Amino acid sequence: MSTRDKVVFATGPSGLSPEAAPLREMLAWLLTGRLGVEVEINALPTYGALAEALREGLDCAWLPPALYVMAERDRCARLLLAGVRAHTANFFGALFVRADSPFVRASDLQGSRAAWVSPESCSGYLMPRLELKRLGLDPARTFASEEMLESHQNVVAAVTSGRADVGATYLSFASDGASGAIARAGWLDARPPAAMRVLVTAGPIPSDVVVVSPSTPSDRADALADVLSTLHRHPRGATLLSQFFGVDWFERAQPVRYDAVRAALLSSRS
Repeated sequence: MSTRDKVVFATGPSGLSPEAAPLREMLAWLLTGRLGVEVEINALPTYGALAEALREGLDCAWLPPALYVMAERDRCARLLLAGVRAHTANFFGALFVRADSPFVRASDLQGSRAAWVSPESCSGYLMPRLELKRLGLDPARTFASEEMLESHQNVVAAVTSGRADVGATYLSFASDGASGAIARAGWLDARPPAAMRVLVTAGPIPSDVVVVSPSTPSDRADALADVLSTLHRHPRGATLLSQFFGVDWFERAQPVRYDAVRAALLSSRS
């Protein structure tokens, strides 16, 4: 999958929306021009497919933090950059309900129907479940049913339609900490934005990341990092970062930042 004259960069389901298609084309054009090598942007339908592509030697990928940790453990990814949202490299997970829902606190969720993103999603599964346990609620006994819907958009749609009573997604605040005005959330990114209420906030969670294959030459990895970390200065780059990746800019990151995610994954298996 990797050649010296082409870079294949993949994302998960978030890159599959109709609105994302022209953004993928624009990103490929920009990166190709600035790297001097052809860049192909692919969006894969599931996080499982993205993990499999990494094991097969995918050049570069945009990963949620838990999938990065698992790929690093399997020695098929090397951390390059982390996204920055609302001037912080952290975000949160949230359990949310419709604004007109009768549920007002986590303890009300007994017998409800839950919608999750995937077992590899920190904000859409791992961290909210850990927070429920911290509050004394066993998710396995709390929910009447649980569904894995593979994307944040699908989770929001399920809660909006009434298919699920409660869902899990990402959340970030306009200032540091788990309080204040909400800057971004899965339901606010819906089209049209949905009216929801937060029951549980979990985190902070370190940001999604850009990784490269361990076999990627250092000069190519460095060039890719330089291009992506300065993309917000390009007239079209800032829009791409916001609309495609959901970040303000990229910064260099260290694996130690993801120790909390490693702990969460270990806890989920216990």
